[in-house]
Amino acid sequence: MDVATTPDVIESPNRYSFVKKLGIFIFAVFLSEFVLWDYFLNFINTLNQNGTLNMGSSFSPVQIFWGDGIWMNIFRLTIAIVFAGVCGLIYGYLRRDETRSEKIWVAAANTIISIFGLLIAIMLMGAILGKLSLSDVQSSFSAISATIFGSAFYVTFLFLNIVCIFSATFFMIDVGNEAISETPYAIDRKDASTLLGIKWYHYLWLWLTIGIYEQFILSFLSGILGIIINFFRTVRWFNFFGVYTSGSANPISISYWGIVIDIILIYCTTLLLEYLRKILSGEKPMKIGMKILASVGIGIILPIAIWLLLAWFASR
Repeated sequence: MDVATTPDVIESPNRYSFVKKLGIFIFAVFLSEFVLWDYFLNFINTLNQNGTLNMGSSFSPVQIFWGDGIWMNIFRLTIAIVFAGVCGLIYGYLRRDETRSEKIWVAAANTIISIFGLLIAIMLMGAILGKLSLSDVQSSFSAISATIFGSAFYVTFLFLNIVCIFSATFFMIDVGNEAISETPYAIDRKDASTLLGIKWYHYLWLWLTIGIYEQFILSFLSGILGIIINFFRTVRWFNFFGVYTSGSANPISISYWGIVIDIILIYCTTLLLEYLRKILSGEKPMKIGMKILASVGIGIILPIAIWLLLAWFASR
């Protein structure tokens, strides 16, 4: 009897370990690729629609290549590297003791998802819903492959994407390992199921909150950048001596207060996120009813209300 049950005793931890690794990987990809990156790409799309990027009406930020120009593709590659690094950072922070082979498969899987994830998801959904047959999927991949490998420019950037995203994910796992030992959130060192002191299951609804607040912060940052660009376009040397042309506004004062207001708005947004984090992590003692009301209010109702208010002002 003892001999018969021995394999189960030995195999069970290995199976659990694999499930745990896979769960942490899915969580890291979900946060980095499908929340932070996705909302950032939505912001890029907004910039294009209002004419800031000037990529044309057919532009889609989820494309593998952003046109045939080198600078926009370098910009896209930079964004991909940043969020691949975030994925590795989260995985390393939560996993803590992975092996080199594990780091390789995590980096490889994240590379495939980062580059081809949306395309694969569309194909799978089309096949599941019966919209695409196997031959349709094969012909679509053949057409895409012919487009990419028929151009040296596309092949070069595809290679750069693969190498850079893999490297960023791989090396940032080590940074995550080091971060857990220095984290200010003591509970994270004791409990691998928490991130920033918040239990993992809260992130199943926090994706909406994170995304909306991320859009706010990005909008305010782009506002600062726009003010600085406009400042250098409109300011004249004599403005610094208090001299202005007749009927013109003070560009120095306008730029200064515009930047100050945007910085204050960014600061207030981060304060709200930090307060919500303290509520969900239990650092802010509250009764369960008040905790739910405060979490829903700050995490869902308030950002949606602000979003609708800003959309209303923009439409006027």
